[in-house]
Amino acid sequence: MPWFRLYFLDSRDRIAARDEFEAADDRSATAIAGLLHDAFSDCSPRFELWQDARRLVPGAHHRPAKPGQCVAEVTLRMQETVLEREEILQRSLWSIAASKRLIERVDQLRTALSRDGGQVLVDGTGQNGTGRSG
Repeated sequence: MPWFRLYFLDSRDRIAARDEFEAADDRSATAIAGLLHDAFSDCSPRFELWQDARRLVPGAHHRPAKPGQCVAEVTLRMQETVLEREEILQRSLWSIAASKRLIERVDQLRTALSRDGGQVLVDGTGQNGTGRSG
């Protein structure tokens, strides 16, 4: 599987944190990046996603991505990756590790993965990918 780099940007478009993860393809990587960014959105208004020298999000001619840009279909493997990366970033020395939203999202994802065997709270409102609660 290919590796991707995720840069969390602050309000001045400076790097507030960085993470790397594996994903099956660009679409999966974009979904994972969107979910990770959502967890830190109170500390990072935008993000960039790269694979080697290729920038996926935003496109080369666009401004940095805004929160909430991810696909609704999230697999169990992707959810596990998101939780693993959130926990690693939470223990990091990056400034975004203090994100209050991150604490909520980690708890939500842990609960969803243990309770439902993979029905993630995609948008943080208690709605899973089907539009139904839990």
